[in-house]
Amino acid sequence: MDQSQITYRWPADGALRRAVLVLPGGAYAATEASYEKEAIAAWLAERGIASATLDYRVAPHLHPAALQDARAALAELRSAVQVRSAAPVAVGVWGFSAGGHLAGLLATDETPRPDFLIVAYPIVSLDTADTHQESLHNLLGLAPAPALLTALSVDKRVDATTPQSFLVHSEDDEVVPPAHSLRLYSALRARGVQAELHVFRTGGHGSGLVTGRWPAPGWLDLVEHWIEELQLPPNGGSDM
Repeated sequence: MDQSQITYRWPADGALRRAVLVLPGGAYAATEASYEKEAIAAWLAERGIASATLDYRVAPHLHPAALQDARAALAELRSAVQVRSAAPVAVGVWGFSAGGHLAGLLATDETPRPDFLIVAYPIVSLDTADTHQESLHNLLGLAPAPALLTALSVDKRVDATTPQSFLVHSEDDEVVPPAHSLRLYSALRARGVQAELHVFRTGGHGSGLVTGRWPAPGWLDLVEHWIEELQLPPNGGSDM
């Protein structure tokens, strides 16, 4: 894919409670999993939450192509929400696996950042032995500089202005170990950022909304409750 593509989904009743940029996984080689795209967008719309699902550029396009796409998509979603809602609406980002890494980069990027972050089985660290090598190579090529690995490790980028975050992983994930989410959670809490982490005993990797993989609807109930209880700025969301 030579260009990114955004697919919008708006709540049927027209009311906007929140908006979410959805970043599916795919090891920076693809963004094809419907259970991390259409299924998530439908789930959000049922709860009055608008979404913009981004098919970002992947290999052979290298960094910063995907991050550039995510930045542009976040700005576009904010503009679209402002057109549809007179009241401020918080705009967050929800990423899966490699999309979780991209979401983490966006949440620790130069401003404007999303108002909240949700990541499911995310790749967090690129400078550790347990990183996902396929994603690493697709993002940075076969011989990236060590300094770049550290610079693009989300846990090393967290600061006090990183948005409040929800993290979910499973203990039996053999693709991206739960240590990734633990590192990010520790970094967030060390800097005083509100964060919630759930690690399920089973679920594997790439579960998305696949029935029977993770406790269903248990983990989505946790996400929904967390979104409902978000402690937002006085204006209700970003004014960027």
